[in-house]
Amino acid sequence: MTVSLRTKRLLLGLVVVPLLTAAGLEIGARLLDRFRGRAWNSEEGRASIDEVCRKLTQSWAAPKGTDPHDQVEVESELVIVQPYTGWEHPRTQESIAADASYYNTKQAERTYDIVILGGSVAQMFGDIGWKPLIETLMLDPRFHDRPIRVHNYALAGYKEPQQVMMLAYLFAMGHRPDAVINIDGFNEAALSWNNAKLGTNPLYPHVPHWAETGNTLRSDGSTIEYLYAVRSNQMRARNFGVWFLDSGLWRSCFLYHAGSIALDRMRRKYVAAYGVLMDRIMNGPKGPGLKGPEFKSNDMALGHTVVLAWMETSTSILGMCKQRGIPYLHVLQPTLHDKGSKVLTPKELENSTMDPTWLAGVEKLYPIFREMGKRLAERGENFFDASQVFKDHPEDVYYDICHFGEHGNAILGEAIGKELARIDTR
Repeated sequence: MTVSLRTKRLLLGLVVVPLLTAAGLEIGARLLDRFRGRAWNSEEGRASIDEVCRKLTQSWAAPKGTDPHDQVEVESELVIVQPYTGWEHPRTQESIAADASYYNTKQAERTYDIVILGGSVAQMFGDIGWKPLIETLMLDPRFHDRPIRVHNYALAGYKEPQQVMMLAYLFAMGHRPDAVINIDGFNEAALSWNNAKLGTNPLYPHVPHWAETGNTLRSDGSTIEYLYAVRSNQMRARNFGVWFLDSGLWRSCFLYHAGSIALDRMRRKYVAAYGVLMDRIMNGPKGPGLKGPEFKSNDMALGHTVVLAWMETSTSILGMCKQRGIPYLHVLQPTLHDKGSKVLTPKELENSTMDPTWLAGVEKLYPIFREMGKRLAERGENFFDASQVFKDHPEDVYYDICHFGEHGNAILGEAIGKELARIDTR
């Protein structure tokens, strides 16, 4: 049976027209990108989608303004209630048990074990900054033939006194590290200030996270609906982003932009749901489990409360470590809104939008932290002011108001490694 010329042309058109259309769209998208001043780069596109997916992986996020996904990048699963620190990951329980057994082995006797404490910046440091930390320590002859291991017990959202409670818990469980590093400052300033302005004691765990984890809101039952809306929209956006990455469609300029638009729409629904939840937390009914003890909320009294807690909890960590002969290094972390700490790039400024109460906490308390850090050093504490560690780096370091990726962690890891080698004189 022969196929007519007309049929052949029709079949050819069905193949050629879509191909030409796809090619036209692809060429047009690339030309448009070039016209906008930035030529298309598929790897940069992939990295951009991947970054959004990692942010959407976390069970909650500390928002800049009302955008929860723009703050914390740390990958995590759902958190669970923890009786001493407020919350933790299920994997933390596994690590605590595994490490308790590990410290009774010959391997632990030979290994230099470092515990990392703090919030999300410290958690990221424990995840990706440990390599430059170890590489720097290995330059010291004392560590040439000794294995070094980092135990990451920092967690997004933690602020003092959560770190001191975590360390006390680890010691009680039989952990025996050779050094303890506490990287803090931002959460103590920003989240404590935010707590107070939401009507919760500044020393309580950060109220949005604590309310979600502990279900400590008084409600008529609708709170669970708000939480479900946040989680379902978050996972819908994340699952689409993961599928898009796995599909390889991001290699096309046109399809990358189309997928990015779809992902952004889903993310915005998540953001909107999070905004409703935050409004519920701020303006809805609260029980005593969410408010905490009464406190003075004027700025002067609030600053005194937060700074005193920051100093006293660090002193308590020092006491626990000193009693066991363990070097303790307290690191004041760098943060974008600490004025004068870095010359900010256009990209860093673009991503610098921040909740006003968080900004107020950072601007008011970071200068005091630096001064009180000197007081801690006079008391015998190894205090390392790393707040200006990026001062001589004019390139992009931060990707949001306080977080940085591999480049920033490499800079911080090297600086902390040198400081730890200096203070450990054993």
